[in-house]
Amino acid sequence: MYLDATLCPLAADTRAERGRAIFEQEGWHVAPAPSSVAEPAAGGAADGAAGGASGGACLQGVVYNEMKGVYSSADALHGRLAMRALFPDNAYQYDSGGDPAAIPQLSYEQFAAFHAQRYAPSSALLFACGDDPELDRLGRIDAALSRAHAHRATLGVAAGAAANAAAVVAPQSLRLEPWLVRSTYAAQPGGDGGGQYVSLNWLLAADGRAPASDRLALSMLSSLLLDSAAAPLRTALVRSGLGSALIGGGLSDSLLQPTFSVGLKGVAPGDAARDAVVDLVLSTLARIADGEDVTAPAPAGGGGGGGGGGAVS
Repeated sequence: MYLDATLCPLAADTRAERGRAIFEQEGWHVAPAPSSVAEPAAGGAADGAAGGASGGACLQGVVYNEMKGVYSSADALHGRLAMRALFPDNAYQYDSGGDPAAIPQLSYEQFAAFHAQRYAPSSALLFACGDDPELDRLGRIDAALSRAHAHRATLGVAAGAAANAAAVVAPQSLRLEPWLVRSTYAAQPGGDGGGQYVSLNWLLAADGRAPASDRLALSMLSSLLLDSAAAPLRTALVRSGLGSALIGGGLSDSLLQPTFSVGLKGVAPGDAARDAVVDLVLSTLARIADGEDVTAPAPAGGGGGGGGGGAVS
C-alpha cells in the first residue's frame, strides 16, 4: 500500500477527478474567509467585501498553512535569509517546503507535470531493513515498481523522462569579500523582545562537494568550537552579553557544499551592537587560530579579518 501510494500517488494523476481535489486540499485553494479574516486570493487582491459577515475569500491548504506557520518564526526567516545569501545562484536559495507568498502561483497542471518529470522509479534510491525474507521483500518491491512503470505509461510519461531531466545542483561560486544582508521580521508577543538576529555565514567549498577528509576535519573543528559548554567560540558569545541566545549551529554538511553559521539573537538594535557581534566572532576565531587562550581578556585593538564567502544577516 505504501509503495503504491509513493510511486503512483492519486494527487499526480490528472485523469482522476480526485487528483485535483487532493492538490487543493493539501496544497492551496480559495475558501470563504472565516469571521473577520480575509486575504488576497491567488493572483489578485482580496474581494472588496472581504471579512466580517459580508463574506470574502482567503487562501487555505494544509501545506500553505503549515508554511505560513513556519514563516511566522523569526528563527526560520533568519535561516532562509542566510541560505538565500549563500546560494543566490542555485536551487538551495528556494525553500523546499514552499514560500507561502509563492505557493498560490502553483497550478495543478504545473504540479502534475513536475511530478511526472522528476518523480519516477528511475530517480529513486530504495532502502530496506528488517528480518523478513529478503527474496519476498524484493519481489514485492519489483511488483510495485512494475505497477509504477505501467501507471506512468498510461499517463503518457516517457520511461526515461525523469532520468533525462535529472536535476543537477550546480556548485555556488564563492565571493571573495564579506557582504551585509539585512531584512526585517514581525516580533511576536512574548518572544525575544524584537532584538536583532546577527550571524556570520560561510560557504566552505568552491568547486562542489569537499573531500571526505576535509568534511571530517570541518565537522571536528565545528564541534570543538561550539558543541560543548566549554567550547571557546560558544563561551565567548554566551559570556559577551551581546545577545540572548546562540544561533547558527556551526557546520551544516547536508548540501553539496558545506556551510558554517554562528551568531546571536536578541541583540540590541543598531549597527554598533551588530558590529560588536561580528567583531567578537572574527576576533575570537583569529585568536584561536593563533593559539591564544580566548578565555583571557582580548588584547587591545584586537580585531579579526573576514574570510571569503561569508554573509552577515
